[in-house]
Amino acid sequence: MIRTREDRLEATLTVNGVSPPQGGPFLTRDISQSGFYILSNKGWAPGDMSHFTIRHKNRRLRVMARLARLDRMGSGWTFLDPSPALTSVLSEIMADCFAEGAAFCDRRTQKRWVFQSLALLRDGWSESLVVVQNLSSTGVFLNGDVRPKPGASVYLQMPQRAILSLEEWPSFALGCTGQVVHHREGGFGLRFESPSDGFRKTLLNLAASGVETSSPGQPR
Repeated sequence: MIRTREDRLEATLTVNGVSPPQGGPFLTRDISQSGFYILSNKGWAPGDMSHFTIRHKNRRLRVMARLARLDRMGSGWTFLDPSPALTSVLSEIMADCFAEGAAFCDRRTQKRWVFQSLALLRDGWSESLVVVQNLSSTGVFLNGDVRPKPGASVYLQMPQRAILSLEEWPSFALGCTGQVVHHREGGFGLRFESPSDGFRKTLLNLAASGVETSSPGQPR
C-alpha cells in the first residue's frame, strides 16, 4: 500500500489529551502520517502544542502535536518531528483501519494552476506584498517575507491579471478572507473562507493565463 505523505485516511480513532490535560476522549475524522483532525475545537488557539494518545485496539501511540487550524467542526493537528518509531506504529494503525474498510481521501479536489503574481496580504493592521505561486478556486499557495502562523485569519487582495510592478497595481480592491492552513518549504497555504462570486470569477480569469498542475508540491 504505497501512499504519499499528504494522503489522509478517513478513520475514527480515539484520541486523549495528555499534557497539558485536555480531557477527551476525542474522535478523529481523518489521520495521516503528518497529523490528524479531531471532532472538537475545545478552547484551543492556533499554535497550541499538546501530547496526545491515539488508541486503536491494543495499540496506544503517544504523540506531540501542534494545532494547525480550527473550524466549526473541529481542529487539525500536525505532528512535531515524528520519529521513525512513531511513523512505523502509525503506519500499522492506518493499515489496520484500511483493512477494516476505511478509505483514503483527498480533500484537494479542485484543479490547481501554476500562476505567479503579486498580491496584497493584510494581517490585522499590517500589510505586505506576497507572491502567488499557484491557485485554485478554494485557495492559494503564497510566498513572502511575512508568514502568518497556521490558523491565522488574513485578507488577500488579488489583481485581475498578472502585474509586474506596484505602478501597475489595479485601482480597485477585490479580495477574500482566508485561513492559513500550513507552512511548507517555499511558502504557506491559504484556504479561502466564503469567497464571493466576483472573487471566484477573478480566480478563473487568472487561472486562464496559468498552467494546470496536478503536482502535490504545495497542497492546501
